[in-house]
Amino acid sequence: MSESGVNVVKKRVKLLMVSAAIIMVASCASLDDVRYSRGEGSTHVFQRSYHEVWDVVPAAIAEMEPVIVESNKDEGFVLLERTHTTLPHGEKIAIFVDKLDGGRVRVEVVAKRTITMNALATQWEHRILDRIKLKLQNRSADSPTPTAVPE
Repeated sequence: MSESGVNVVKKRVKLLMVSAAIIMVASCASLDDVRYSRGEGSTHVFQRSYHEVWDVVPAAIAEMEPVIVESNKDEGFVLLERTHTTLPHGEKIAIFVDKLDGGRVRVEVVAKRTITMNALATQWEHRILDRIKLKLQNRSADSPTPTAVPE
């Protein structure tokens, strides 16, 4: 291959690398991305009071790697971040707690990878929902006589 052919190949490789970097940066998730992603995650509906469900969320998260960055009970959301991974990226997670009719509460978990090409990211949605279910079951086992919670 001639010297000019090698230069063309080098330019194309550089262009490809720059394009890949731009795509990776453009596809990064932020806390705002998950904060405004209500309706895009995995959900579970509980036959419990809003306060009871809300109260177990921090306990469920405490046993996992993500840390709570922001929590707002009035608006019904918790933002989490997992940054301490072996790779230079993490995940952004939102938990939405919504009061429904009939004494039911919907919990939705949305998780987005900081870098969308992160194939090793944990699937947090079901892990967090399962942990909340377990905490609520344990709470029921600890107090077999249900008490009414004023709404």
